Amino acid sequence: MAAPSDLIPTFVGYISSTQDALLLIQQCIDGSKHHVRRRAHDREREELIRSGHCFLYEESRSGIKRWTDGISWSPSRILGNFLVYRELSEPFPPGEKKKALKKNKQDHHSTTGAQNTSEIDPSTGLTRDRARSLVGSLVDSYGFKKGGLVKKTISVKQGDTIHHMVSYYTVDDVVTNQLTTPSDDPQIKHTRIEQALIEGQSFRTGIHEQSGLLNNEPNNPAMHMPNNHRSQYRSLSSYEMTSNQLPNNLHHST
Repeated sequence: MAAPSDLIPTFVGYISSTQDALLLIQQCIDGSKHHVRRRAHDREREELIRSGHCFLYEESRSGIKRWTDGISWSPSRILGNFLVYRELSEPFPPGEKKKALKKNKQDHHSTTGAQNTSEIDPSTGLTRDRARSLVGSLVDSYGFKKGGLVKKTISVKQGDTIHHMVSYYTVDDVVTNQLTTPSDDPQIKHTRIEQALIEGQSFRTGIHEQSGLLNNEPNNPAMHMPNNHRSQYRSLSSYEMTSNQLPNNLHHST
């Protein structure tokens, strides 16, 4: 029998908004939650890389330069202040990923705004508008694995420290409310977020903007940000940008 792993997720649930991410980062800073010190080994991946698992790590302390998990992912797309990736049914052949990325970028520019958002997306079974709130523009561009994972990442700088977050979910787990968000967790939602985690970031959207949840009303008991800081964030849909325009708070993961 294999020994239990010393690597456990920082949080189990769904990261719907930037506020959710900041709540968890603040909990790690306060010592209520933990940063992970390493990536999952090959033998641990089946157990650890699954829907609902969220991992936070500090780049300098962990030595992790790039998070890897052994899954074949699509190229990234921007969703609010996050990057999202979708699990593929099979990996790209050698040299084909760059070609697919270039082709999809061209298709993205030619079709943005031309599709009926009420149409059903065959890869998720949801309306295109609803699907985009969960997977960004990754709705019909690649051979996605049926019921596969979505990976969602964000990076936040605090002084000289960079906090990276990598979270996983399936579309079905989110739409059927199987996963709790930090903003709804009674042990997390009242955490006071330091201004240093909000100011000076390259956020593209407001920190309360949610993705994937039907209730889009701000849930802000943990938010203590003056109105003059809130006004600096403009709303931008996830499919107005492609991943070659990444703000500083976004990072690539494979």
